[in-house]
Amino acid sequence: MPDVDEKTLKDFTALKKRNPNVVLGVSLGGWTFNDNKTDTQKVFAELSSSKDNRSKFIDKLLSFMRHYGFDAVDIDWEYPGAPDRQPEDWDSKDDGKNYVKLMQDIRKAFDDQDLEYELSFTAPTSYWYLRWFDIHEMVKAATYMNLMSYDLHGVWDSSNPIGSHVLGHTNMTEINEALNLLWRNDVPAKKVNMGLAFYARTFELKDKKCDKPGCAFKHGGKKGACTDTEGILSYNEIVGIIAEDDITPVYDKKNAIKYLVWDENQWISYDDQQTFQQKIKLFNEKGLGGLLIWAIDQDTRNLDALRGVLYPKDVIMTDSMKDDTSYWESQHPGDCRTTECGKHCGPGTIEMDSFGCPDGSGKGDSRICCPLAAAPDPKTCHWRGGESGSLCNGQCHGGEVALASAVDGGNGHCSDGTITPSHYPSLS
Repeated sequence: MPDVDEKTLKDFTALKKRNPNVVLGVSLGGWTFNDNKTDTQKVFAELSSSKDNRSKFIDKLLSFMRHYGFDAVDIDWEYPGAPDRQPEDWDSKDDGKNYVKLMQDIRKAFDDQDLEYELSFTAPTSYWYLRWFDIHEMVKAATYMNLMSYDLHGVWDSSNPIGSHVLGHTNMTEINEALNLLWRNDVPAKKVNMGLAFYARTFELKDKKCDKPGCAFKHGGKKGACTDTEGILSYNEIVGIIAEDDITPVYDKKNAIKYLVWDENQWISYDDQQTFQQKIKLFNEKGLGGLLIWAIDQDTRNLDALRGVLYPKDVIMTDSMKDDTSYWESQHPGDCRTTECGKHCGPGTIEMDSFGCPDGSGKGDSRICCPLAAAPDPKTCHWRGGESGSLCNGQCHGGEVALASAVDGGNGHCSDGTITPSHYPSLS
């Protein structure tokens, strides 16, 4: 973790001071870490290849966990044995067996030192990658496994037998098939954490008149303002698109997904509260042990996706939003903007409040939108404009900071004095 400041790790594990029961883990690896032609691609293969190498790694791991106060470790090797994920100069035939030995040796080290640390590994849903895992023996050594039940489809389908067809990347039909792979290998359901995605896979349709699952795509969808990656949009960006274009998504109940088309040819499949709850109901019926979310930072500022997962429970907001005025005075509030009448906040921003447009415009309210990097909790923000006539000399109340201003508000254009920032109605 070369770009992670040591203070970040300490601040993270310090959360246990607020909740002594929370288990805080570190995950090692990931797709990019094991990607082709990277300096780190062979790390897992080499450190698991001999007893001595495994022992050295485990000593370092234990030292790291103790130093920072971690309670759990997840190993995310993507993927042992798979021919399309191997270094050119490495014989990978024993990687699957060595992965089991690595898990067993870590478990033994925890037990020998009487450490109640949790040990897990991340696994794919696809048979193509999963077939090189000795999944039964790995689960025996693990506290639980994290099943990545998302990314079932994407632009990569164009180069395999599935072909260039738009399909839901979290569809329940295929997730069930993936679970059957586990049951055939005697994996206990209670040791499986099922993945939920807080993002979408997106495509540009080949024919905008063909927009149902199975229709052809050209390539990945447009980049989002925040994710800045072709073929992916965060939940926050999806919500922004739906609001801005007033879209009603299609609910595919059989596969427990939502999908929509925007900008005529952009196709998106994603999950929301309705499909999350449909999946969770099935997971509970199967006796699964828990959930894996990828990833919390792709949610809205108000954590709407997480609220959809936890429904009917609620998320308690704490001081993590830093709702003191001194903090927001330093956060570039000038980046907040008001929309034209009737327009919604765009991707990468969050709506703080709204106000009425000039009388007779007939276009609906204006919204005040702040970028995610400079937005407090919307519940703490209020429009301070006039309530009657054309006098709308809005001022912040004590303990408030102005985030945005506009010459339209209340019941029409402001007419009370010089139009300067201090005389505009303000969102505070």
